[in-house]
Amino acid sequence: KFLIAMNIFGKLFLPEEYTHLAHTPHYLNLTEQQQLAYNQLFGLRINEQFIMFEEMLIVRLVPRLINHPTFKHDRKMTDALEQLLQEEKIHTKIFADFNRQVKPKLYLQQQFRFVRLTWLEHALLNVCTQCPGLLPGLMWLMLALEELTTALSEVIIQHKDVQQLDNQYIRLHKRHLQDEKRHVGVDNHIVQGIVETSPAWQQAYNAFFFRQVFSSIIRPQRSTLQVIHELVHEFNEFEPVKQEMLESVRKLDPTIAFPGNLVTPDQLPVTFRLLDRYPAYKFNQAIL
Repeated sequence: KFLIAMNIFGKLFLPEEYTHLAHTPHYLNLTEQQQLAYNQLFGLRINEQFIMFEEMLIVRLVPRLINHPTFKHDRKMTDALEQLLQEEKIHTKIFADFNRQVKPKLYLQQQFRFVRLTWLEHALLNVCTQCPGLLPGLMWLMLALEELTTALSEVIIQHKDVQQLDNQYIRLHKRHLQDEKRHVGVDNHIVQGIVETSPAWQQAYNAFFFRQVFSSIIRPQRSTLQVIHELVHEFNEFEPVKQEMLESVRKLDPTIAFPGNLVTPDQLPVTFRLLDRYPAYKFNQAIL
């Protein structure tokens, strides 16, 4: 269990430039207290994204990988995957614990306040994660997202104004990083093993699948906008301009804030090195 020393959160959870509303004129109309509230809600939403990624993708894929013909006779790899699976379950719990302690009423009866899938999205995810033919694309997605979460945790911990950030949120992401860099190394090995043993025709549609899904994740989503809805719920004086706030975020360049601003070769070196090696999976910035 991730325990918080004191339920006092008077600092930002993450650098303001990683949040969307901070790049719009509306942000300047918020008081310091309201900016803090928005930033912390955005930080909780990021935690939810990490939970969703770990629960909906990693926990479903890893058991399949353990039994995959390429890896099931490799004791070192299957042990690494078993360890990865257990560590990701721990990550899910500590992010959920943190959110509940910060906003107990918000998370009293739910794990996801901002990141919610429709029934159709749930159904499609279930189908995709069980489809043998999509395993290469899913593994690319797992690698890219795992390295993306690692990059964000590093940004929070190493930021030049780290003293302005909440110590407990920093501690949470330090705990996340203890395992995550090693996970990226395991993912790297798996992607190469899967791609090298997949026929060209299968790689073609997997590359398309990966490019489309990853680019849709990078763009501002419902969860990004849901943070603004929650902010307006807490500060109802913004109700008259809520739609303007939402529209200003929708119009932003998707690479201006998280996660789009971290999709670079510097921040995701392993992913981009593999994209150079297997160019069929490459996406260009235009699709973002």
